[in-house]
Amino acid sequence: MKIRKALNEVNLHTDLDKTLKDFSGGQKARILLAHALIQEPDILLMDEPTNNLDGDGIGDLIGFLMSYEKTVLVISHDADFLNMFTDGVLYLNVMRHQIEQYRGDYYDVVEQIKTQIEKEHKQNARMEKKIKDAKEKINFFSNK
Repeated sequence: MKIRKALNEVNLHTDLDKTLKDFSGGQKARILLAHALIQEPDILLMDEPTNNLDGDGIGDLIGFLMSYEKTVLVISHDADFLNMFTDGVLYLNVMRHQIEQYRGDYYDVVEQIKTQIEKEHKQNARMEKKIKDAKEKINFFSNK
């Protein structure tokens, strides 16, 4: 039975006759994940999946994510949570309007992005200096 298998995957053992209102927030989160798994998606998108989960729930979620064989995109502000299972990060670069892909655990990727941003700032400063120098030359020769 698909429902029972999906509930087992998210570590929720319950009576199938219960109504949704009888479940806690963390149990509802597990039910939503089980519902998604029944659909057998190629890509699973999770937005702040640790909301409403206690420590055990987060541990179960990390175990699930580490063993799940398909692609999972997780959006979270919890760096320690992300670092437990991440092997790559998609970074939305608002300055370039691009999505950049980085490999490594979350903390390694944060350092890579920081280094890239510093490099871009230095390059921008050099370009601004060249522009300023060029304007000064133009002004100098236009006044002669």
